[in-house]
Amino acid sequence: MEFIKNYEKDLVYINKYKSISKIIDLYVSTESQEDFPFTLAKQTLINLKNTTTDRNELMIFVLEDIIYSSLYSTYYEQILVTVRENPDVAQKLITVFDENTEERERIISDQTENHIKFIQNNGFCKGCSDCANHSDLEELRQNWDNNNFNFLVNMYLGMQNIQNSMEQLLYEFLLEDSTLYPLLTIENVIKYRTYLYDDAQKRMEEYDKNILNI
Repeated sequence: MEFIKNYEKDLVYINKYKSISKIIDLYVSTESQEDFPFTLAKQTLINLKNTTTDRNELMIFVLEDIIYSSLYSTYYEQILVTVRENPDVAQKLITVFDENTEERERIISDQTENHIKFIQNNGFCKGCSDCANHSDLEELRQNWDNNNFNFLVNMYLGMQNIQNSMEQLLYEFLLEDSTLYPLLTIENVIKYRTYLYDDAQKRMEEYDKNILNI
């Protein structure tokens, strides 16, 4: 019976991501490389751990990076969909997106700062340019208030994996294979984001949890 349950679960999983299986296959094919997205996510977490003095300081950096990565991934989603809609100028769009990195990172940093203030101020905001999006942070805020370190670390790895993988898709896979363009519907891009977060959680289950012990 257990075998049947696992088979049915795998079948549902396969069908769920069938429309983006080609992209997923490319992602998985790089898992032995040093720059595999989840490997980079783990290494970034290790680096944060090694540069902080205690868990509280680490949690602050983790919180900041969760929000930053989430916001950055939204920009990746937008450019990926735009590439699909404008295949004839796709390469130019990617180039311009890369050229605008500095300005984009400045905007995201400002947005991140506003959200951090909201969370650290117990969900209160006097008024800022990002108030309309504070509600998206409720689950994160609650776990921050409860000092749920494991939740934050898991979300950190998930969001880092998404950002790294979106970057990989944009600057590597798409530059090498234009047949991927039609796959980049908004539904598929969101589905890929969901897959990447879930995949990070699965890989985290197999990962050395000693990284949490500081």
